[in-house]
Amino acid sequence: MNQTYLVQLSQSDLESLIATTIRSELTQLLPPQSAPEPDNGELLKVPDIQAMFGVCKQTVLAWSKSGKLPTVRIGGRIFFPKGDVLRVLKSRKGGKGNA
Repeated sequence: MNQTYLVQLSQSDLESLIATTIRSELTQLLPPQSAPEPDNGELLKVPDIQAMFGVCKQTVLAWSKSGKLPTVRIGGRIFFPKGDVLRVLKSRKGGKGNA
């Protein structure tokens, strides 16, 4: 049989108890997050993307045009921020579909 207890707590103690309980439950429910890929500002070229994803040049350009891969244009040439590309590649390997 469940017993009910009445305990007098201050507001700050109650807030702390609730926060601790929520943190504990979330830690048990959610998988640990991996550290984000470092983004050192490195830019990749189309052939780099082709090799990483195993696709042809036309596919890389289509992804660029559709916004599936973030791009940077410098002097008419297309570059891809490495950090963004690694995030897309990781999500693709995780089974979330094409780039």
